[in-house]
Amino acid sequence: MKLLLFARLTKPGFSCDMWRAMFDSDRDMQAKAIHVEHTIIGKVDDHTAMVVFDVFDPAMLAQIMADNAHRFDEAGFAHEVHVLSPLPH
Repeated sequence: MKLLLFARLTKPGFSCDMWRAMFDSDRDMQAKAIHVEHTIIGKVDDHTAMVVFDVFDPAMLAQIMADNAHRFDEAGFAHEVHVLSPLPH
């Protein structure tokens, strides 16, 4: 399953670069649920980042997100997640 995640950074002074450093520091944890080597990270604007990733264990990803919800709240992240699927031709 391919997911698109928008990370909206709501805390004043928290930049996409700071978010990216935090995201990259969690690679070992992410590897339990997603193919980290296929992850694409982009900056939409100064307060919004996007990530496209392949999930091989959705239940584990949900658990990781739940376990880290307090970190996201403290840092001022609001996540919006969408499942990507191809459009028919």
